[in-house]
Amino acid sequence: VGSIQPLGFLTWNTLAARARHLGVSLAVHAGDLSYAGMDTEIKLLNVSKDDEFEPLWDLYGEVHEDFTRSYPYQIGVGNHEAFYNWTAVSHRYPMTHQARPHDLTNAHPPFWYAYEAGGIRFVMLSSEHDLSPNSTQHVFIRAALQSTNRTRTPWLFAVWHRPYYCSEKGYEREDLLKDIEPLLLEFKVDLAITGHVHGYERIHPVARFIVQDLPDEHMSRELGEDVYLNPSAPAYVMVGHGGAGQAEKWIRPQPVWSAVRFSEGCDFTLWDEQKGEKENESAAHGYSTKDQSAWTCAMRALEADYSYTDTFGFATANAVNASHLHVRTEMVTGKFKDAFWIIREAD
Repeated sequence: VGSIQPLGFLTWNTLAARARHLGVSLAVHAGDLSYAGMDTEIKLLNVSKDDEFEPLWDLYGEVHEDFTRSYPYQIGVGNHEAFYNWTAVSHRYPMTHQARPHDLTNAHPPFWYAYEAGGIRFVMLSSEHDLSPNSTQHVFIRAALQSTNRTRTPWLFAVWHRPYYCSEKGYEREDLLKDIEPLLLEFKVDLAITGHVHGYERIHPVARFIVQDLPDEHMSRELGEDVYLNPSAPAYVMVGHGGAGQAEKWIRPQPVWSAVRFSEGCDFTLWDEQKGEKENESAAHGYSTKDQSAWTCAMRALEADYSYTDTFGFATANAVNASHLHVRTEMVTGKFKDAFWIIREAD
C-alpha cells in the first residue's frame, strides 16, 4: 500500500468508506506497509538506499486512521519493513499481546503468529525469515496449523508476503514453495494470501505447479462466479494491488494454474482469452507472442474507458458459514473485479 505510493491513500480511503457496507471485521496486510524503507536514494532529503525515511511512518498512520479507528488491523511483514532490523514496524505496531497464544509457543509477532476472526484461523508467516524445516518459524507454523480447531474456525488461511505461485515474468521462489507448500497441503489450508508483486492474481488450487481443481462448471454457471468444489489444495490470491505503482510483465501464454490477473489498468486474463487476434496485431508491431504485456496494455490505454487506477484495490474474504467461503477483489474505481467461492460439502 504505502504512503508515497500512487494509490495508497485512495485504497485506504475506499476501504474505510466501504467497510460497513462490506461487513468488514478486520483488515489483514501481507507486508510492505508504509514504504518508509523505499530502497531508493533521494539526495535532496539525504536518504540513501539503505535508509528508512521515518516521517513516512507517521504519514502512513494518518492514511489508515479512518479505518483503524473502527476496525482491527493485523499486519505481516515484507521486505520494505526490514530496515534497521525491523525496528520501526516492531515499535509502531507492538503486538506483545499476541506473543504467547494459549495453545502455541514460538510465536514471534509481527513476523509469525496466529489469531482467529469470523470463523477463520489466520496463520501469519514471514517470507523474510528462515522457513526451512526445523527452523523456529517452521516449527511454529506446523504447530499453528495442526492445532486449528475446525469446529470453532472451519476455515484456515495462511498469509505471507512473497508468493511462490506468480506468473510475473522472471519471478521464481522455489525455495519458499519447498518450505511452505507441504505444510499447507498436509493441514488442508483453504486459502493462501500473498502480496509483493504489484498486481492481482488468483491461482487455482494447485500443488507443485499442477492444477488440482478447476472451477466446477455447473455450480459456477449457477452462481455466476467461479466455484471450487471440495478442492484438494489451497487456492491462492496475490493481493499486491493496494497502491504501489504497477508495471508488471506477465508470462505469455498465461500458465494453466493462473486463473485471473490484473495490473496497469488492464485485465490480462481477457487479453489471453482474445489472444489470437491480439497476437497477430502485436506481432505486426514487433512484439513476440511470449512477451506482449506492454503492447496489450498500451492498446487498452487507447480505449475510451481506460483508467490506470482500474486495477488498484483490495480483496475481501467472507466465511459465510462452515461450508461456504466467498472471496472477492474490489478495485477503487469499481471497474474490474474477481470473485470466487470455495465450497466444502459434508462428507
